[in-house]
Amino acid sequence: MPVHRISRVYRSLAVLATGTLIACVAPSAFAADRSAAGDKPGPGIRRAAEGQALNVVAGVGGLAAPATAVPGFATFRVATSDPGRGHVGLLRLNPGVSVEAFVPNLVRALSHDPDGIRDGGNAVMREATFLGGAATVPGRSVSFGVTLRPGTYFWVDFLDFETANPPGVERVRTLTVTGRPDATPGPSPEGVIASIRTGEGPRYVAPDRIRSGAPLLVVNLLPRQVNEAILYPVPAGTTNERLAEFFRALDRGEWGTPPFDTTAGLGMTPLSPGRSAVLDAPLDAGRYALITWVHDISDAKRLGAKGMHTLIEVE
Repeated sequence: MPVHRISRVYRSLAVLATGTLIACVAPSAFAADRSAAGDKPGPGIRRAAEGQALNVVAGVGGLAAPATAVPGFATFRVATSDPGRGHVGLLRLNPGVSVEAFVPNLVRALSHDPDGIRDGGNAVMREATFLGGAATVPGRSVSFGVTLRPGTYFWVDFLDFETANPPGVERVRTLTVTGRPDATPGPSPEGVIASIRTGEGPRYVAPDRIRSGAPLLVVNLLPRQVNEAILYPVPAGTTNERLAEFFRALDRGEWGTPPFDTTAGLGMTPLSPGRSAVLDAPLDAGRYALITWVHDISDAKRLGAKGMHTLIEVE
């Protein structure tokens, strides 16, 4: 997609975000326990301090996540103590779908088997709505915000289900949303990261530069496809072509040297098509690769190998 068209799309998305925020950045929904346990907090927690927020912690023993909430906008601060955990997502199952039916399909969707990726990926798209979440690492905490409506939601750590011996439903946590809505407003994003489909393939539309500490609205506009948006620090001189080479090789089963720091990724976990959430990640100043590990459920190819990556400067 030509640069000038990307720029026009981004300007349109920024205007659209004003309307989206009316629905997305609506009242907050939780009383907060902000004990930091040594983490560097996401700045959204400070902005939401007048309202409400709640902690989620991913560890070897599973998720420690809130079990109840009231309707309204909710800010969740996600942390992990384990480098092998911390890609936490919130989802709702569609009517008639059980957790017991959903989990095996999620495992297949997150596998390395092309048939499993296609069949499992399409199954979870039919069975659930993915509302985003936070990808984090030890020593950092990432906030995400969504509007909750009454009903039952589920927490998962996607990294739990990508292992050679994935767990079952015992790793899923339930969130029940009920009661009187909270009317406290959430934070106001300063930019938009959108996943879109172009004639050249899936692409991110994002600002070239963002302010360190700025909350961002992450939107998935891909048809019939979930997607995430995770930022990894890159060394000086990294190019989009180098990112493309890495993902094309990875799609062939060749794990080369990543052109980014895989131990330091912070961002938004999968959103269903048409969904958005507010991301607040403690990004240090520097250059970042914005990437996704998600596969295209139509052909089991990685979205990154199709061009879903870009570079962003954090100032």
